Amino acid sequence: MPVATVVPGVHAIESVLGTRRLVQWLAVGAEGVLLVDTGVAATVREHVEPALRELGLPREQITEVVITHADVDHYGGDAEIRALAPRARLRAHELDRPLIERWEAIARERYGWYRRHGLDYDPATWDWLVDAAGPDTPLDGAVAAGERIDLGGIAFEVLHLPGHSLGHIGLHEPATRTAIVGDAVMGRGFERADGSGRAGPPPYVSVADYRETIAQLRELAPARLCTSHFPLFEGDDVAAFLDVSEAFVDDLARAIAAGGGADVAALLHPVAAALGGFSEMPIELARSIGAHLSAR
Repeated sequence: MPVATVVPGVHAIESVLGTRRLVQWLAVGAEGVLLVDTGVAATVREHVEPALRELGLPREQITEVVITHADVDHYGGDAEIRALAPRARLRAHELDRPLIERWEAIARERYGWYRRHGLDYDPATWDWLVDAAGPDTPLDGAVAAGERIDLGGIAFEVLHLPGHSLGHIGLHEPATRTAIVGDAVMGRGFERADGSGRAGPPPYVSVADYRETIAQLRELAPARLCTSHFPLFEGDDVAAFLDVSEAFVDDLARAIAAGGGADVAALLHPVAAALGGFSEMPIELARSIGAHLSAR
């Protein structure tokens, strides 16, 4: 897909992963280039490198790579970007860093979390996760809320936006009020790229953190919201998407209460059905259910 310029200096590298839209964000300044997320293994080779060529940017100009959070479709290309731009600084939030650096850690703490509730991905999904994660790749350090990443003529403030993960981060460019937020807010679930409906549910690990992230973005009031799996939101659509994201949390809380139980596995299917169902990886809703139950 051709690279889309959102505002001068900020570009969307869009592809389709399975049925879902997947976007890496590229910010170009006079003194450096920032890549936000590396996708899955092969994303850098198949989509980021062609985007750099389309924009006429030598790979040596990449000075910063920031990973929004620990999920394989956001960091799986880390080994590839390390090879492509070895001088670039590769970082994430300290809370998510251990999971990003080691497959064993994320397999146990993120993707294997469901097993303690008698749930699990099917073998084909596990195989895909392993492949998508790519080889273990150490990061160069961490980013923290309030840090400023200056590329020369364009600069971003780091936002801590937990909820989907504890160390989820975003970036805000104040001159154009552009916020790059990854999966920090997820509406009523991830949509199919062809517009035919929802695919997977929105998983979050902390109800309080997720609500606080939504509130933080409302207060920030960006002119545009750049996510990883949704179309670009601009103007009034930004606030509307935040409202939809919070309404889902309320609806999930009501569905759990109506289910009457305190067991994640028992609640999963009736709650998913009450919320309209999800065609892909409905197990991911169990993480949000668990977050609500643990908050009681």
